[in-house]
Amino acid sequence: MHIVSLDIGKFPELSGLDIFLGHSELKLKLVLDIFLPKEKGFDFEKIYRTVASFLPNLNKHKCWARLLGGSAPRGGKKDLHFQSIGGITDIAHLTEHMIIDLQATIGQMETCSGLTCGYQDPANRFDLFIECHNSRVATFSSFLAVKMMKELLWKGSLSNEYLRTIQLAKYLNAEPELMSSLNKLSHKLNCQKDELILHIKELIDLKFLNKDFLLSVPHKKEK
Repeated sequence: MHIVSLDIGKFPELSGLDIFLGHSELKLKLVLDIFLPKEKGFDFEKIYRTVASFLPNLNKHKCWARLLGGSAPRGGKKDLHFQSIGGITDIAHLTEHMIIDLQATIGQMETCSGLTCGYQDPANRFDLFIECHNSRVATFSSFLAVKMMKELLWKGSLSNEYLRTIQLAKYLNAEPELMSSLNKLSHKLNCQKDELILHIKELIDLKFLNKDFLLSVPHKKEK
């Protein structure tokens, strides 16, 4: 799974889709190439339920595709609240929902919609259009969702460390003043400073924080 490009703008070509994407003027456009492990398939229901255990509000999403006549996942699992077409399209679609959910959790977005579009050539490429209010939160949510999905596809599970990463991003977005104090941050997260620095490096890798962030934060003991 690879991010081909990520852009944030108004995308006038979407103006005819205001019924779906009319809540926010700004949109995220994420172009994804999806690759699956050749030696094994994937269990979409398991992937969905694993993601939902990390992002419990996923089960509350209203999937427009399904409301407009989409099908439930194969096997009649109608409680997944998700339209299933099959194959890698399901992976792209679920990634869209993950980005929506992360933006809502971290950026406190009350309403957010998205749209997944597939290419005919190459068949493994998808455009994800998602409403956004905050470019940093949208970018971070995209990189984190892709990293989580890639880990699920290749390992079949997710590290619990993602929960701490999401929590840290949520705190920093809600209380920017915490960025100036590692002590306050470690107290807020109830973790040691060395552990906190590892999570901060993760936020830097996922484009939430500037790469020079740690250099700008005092490392000495604070009163």
